[in-house]
Amino acid sequence: VSQSRYGKKWLRDLGDKFGLSVYIENDEVTIVPKSDAIGSSQVVEVVSDTKLYSNTTGTGLNVSSLIKAPEIKDDVIVVRTFLNGEIKLSKQVKVTSSNVNGVYKVVKLAHKGTNYDNDFYTEIEVKGR
Repeated sequence: VSQSRYGKKWLRDLGDKFGLSVYIENDEVTIVPKSDAIGSSQVVEVVSDTKLYSNTTGTGLNVSSLIKAPEIKDDVIVVRTFLNGEIKLSKQVKVTSSNVNGVYKVVKLAHKGTNYDNDFYTEIEVKGR
């Protein structure tokens, strides 16, 4: 399905018809109700502590630092954090910063970075639940 843009469109149209969110990541299709988040007990926390970078605490909570303040745009909040593979589509993240605080659902995701520059980060768009 992920190799075919028609297959992706068909799945997303089907999801829209039945009130479902369809995510395709690494050739894996995930379908959840639009109001739900995956793994609600496994929240990744994103904080404005620039000395933290990214780690998993002894409590099992995964914590990452913000690279810059979250941007509030229309109906989403754009968050950029140090590269964190635990952040996934439709999962929950807890954002703690001077302008945004709360638990949100990831609706868009991009892991970015190359060996040619120093930019390794995860950029997500989140919405309130």
